[in-house]
Amino acid sequence: MGYVIQKLSLNDLPKIIQLVHTSLTNDFPEYQPRAALIYKKRIYNKKYFQKFLKKKGNAAFGAFNNSNLIGYCAIKADDGGVIYIDWLVVDNKYRNQGIGSTLLKQAEKWGLKHYYHYIYLHTESQKNINYYKKRGFDYIGTHRRFWFGVDEHLMQKLLQDKPFEEMFKKYLKE
Repeated sequence: MGYVIQKLSLNDLPKIIQLVHTSLTNDFPEYQPRAALIYKKRIYNKKYFQKFLKKKGNAAFGAFNNSNLIGYCAIKADDGGVIYIDWLVVDNKYRNQGIGSTLLKQAEKWGLKHYYHYIYLHTESQKNINYYKKRGFDYIGTHRRFWFGVDEHLMQKLLQDKPFEEMFKKYLKE
């Protein structure tokens, strides 16, 4: 089954919300039921995604099968050459087809193009630690009983050894 990766915009907002909310319901047993409801209603709601997509420096990529959004990767720009993967999700019907890996590669490519040398993320699932390790991430440690009391595993990857000179120039110019 084929898919296409493309940058997302506000026009994709309903599809993003649907995919993320489905994931919060089905993929996070640690959060059920109260925390998942809070995430859907109060945190990852329409206002959040609108603000995210409008913010300069953030990026979102989607994997599409025809017009269906089947994967989503959200990248938050941080200071000093660092980006954070806020979301990486693939519809469970489309998993194990390389979509998540492709979205991660797209995030890394975007990061390097925009002079970011470091990428990090959190995962709640122990099994995802190995998933990210296979894709070049290092396990840093665990935030015990972090958001809503759930353990969050911190993963990092150096996209290049040193920060880009362009990042220093950007900050010194402003």
